[in-house]
Amino acid sequence: MKKFLVLTDALSTINRQTGWPLAGFGILLAGLVVYLGYWADRTHFISFFSVYSASFLVYALGIRYFNREGATSALTLLPWMGILLRAILLFSIPNLSDDYARFLWDGNLINAGIHPFTHTPEFWMQQPEQIPGLSPELYAKLNSPRYYTVYPPVCQLIFAFSTWIFPSWEAGSLFLIKLPIFLGEVGTILLLKRWGPQIGQPNAAIWYALNPLAILEFTGNCHFEGLMVFFMLAALWMLKKNKLTAGATLWSLAIATKLLPLLFVPAVWRWSGLRSGWAFAVRAGGITLILFVPILVALPNMLSSIDLYFRQFQFNASMYYLVREIGLMQTGWDIGKLSGPVMGLLGVLGIPLITWTIPSGSRNDTKLFKALTFGALWYLFFAATVQPWYLGIPLCFSLPIRFKSVVAWSLLVMLSYSHYEGNLYRENYPLILLEYVLFSIILIWELRLHKEDKAAEIFP
Repeated sequence: MKKFLVLTDALSTINRQTGWPLAGFGILLAGLVVYLGYWADRTHFISFFSVYSASFLVYALGIRYFNREGATSALTLLPWMGILLRAILLFSIPNLSDDYARFLWDGNLINAGIHPFTHTPEFWMQQPEQIPGLSPELYAKLNSPRYYTVYPPVCQLIFAFSTWIFPSWEAGSLFLIKLPIFLGEVGTILLLKRWGPQIGQPNAAIWYALNPLAILEFTGNCHFEGLMVFFMLAALWMLKKNKLTAGATLWSLAIATKLLPLLFVPAVWRWSGLRSGWAFAVRAGGITLILFVPILVALPNMLSSIDLYFRQFQFNASMYYLVREIGLMQTGWDIGKLSGPVMGLLGVLGIPLITWTIPSGSRNDTKLFKALTFGALWYLFFAATVQPWYLGIPLCFSLPIRFKSVVAWSLLVMLSYSHYEGNLYRENYPLILLEYVLFSIILIWELRLHKEDKAAEIFP
């Protein structure tokens, strides 16, 4: 009720000078987002990237305009505008990713009483009896039909529920899959509204709420990084309020949504202090184990797909491609099967080292958010696959500490969609090089600004 009163009060104070620019900003951004969410084609890279760049430009300039004009009422409404834009995309069929096909496939298996981790889709299509929902049309949409599924229990539960409610209506199932992601995004925005000002960035929620990548890739394209980030942020908020069990439960849900939060347990432990951190880790570990009980019987199959992910999958990488090319020049063959796991291990091991920048037991939120941001960036720099939606963690946790480099990357990372140009599935290495060179320059420049305490002047 209090949030509703704040919203209505902000609406009532909108004047003509602020109202017309706000309305124009909202309509223009909504039009661009609707096009990207409903009609954009990833195989037409130039048109897609042009519209996406336009949406990003409107987003960045719009926020800076209302902030510099001191339009408090408009700034209050902007997070809600981001929520509305996500709600519009609840009804779209993902057009930039085909991962959703595996979501429907796994859900139909569970509803047929079959464990989704026991066999690959290729196996089921070779069986004489067809399982309801596993049609040749759905199989044709799968991007990894020869691999075991890798989606953890929280995702599987959502897949099963959505296909149980709408067993033969794809759009209905996808709506129900998107709904938890959307609600998680709403929770993230509301938490950033409360936490951002405490750390030093009152506009953190706005920068996240209206970010085109977050809108498009999470709710729009059904990627569960949006829900994972909410669980992580909510867990830290609970721990900040000394609600240890609630925090551990939420962090376990984050791990059971996407495995990556498991790597950041040392950061939370360090932030909480030795005693509280130990209690958190034990409780989170126990709850996580309980959540993973349903898939323990088929855990080797899941791990085999993760192993293949590190050894064979390559997309929009940085250090990995550099090492691969050096290896190719030195040996004459692709060393990816060897370097992939090694690079992945380096990415994982670097995170605990970054964790030590947090003073033990300090409850220093800024230090924690920096460790999460740069730990995630370190991991992504060494990863063999960097999809645009992988930016969820660094994007969310960099904003309250006034780091906008990842915001810039949320534009540049879309150059990776050149991979799909003409439906060729071929990397455009010059564009990938451009992406990482520009991002590295922006990141180094911003680090220098922060060192000189000038970031607040540049990034409102």
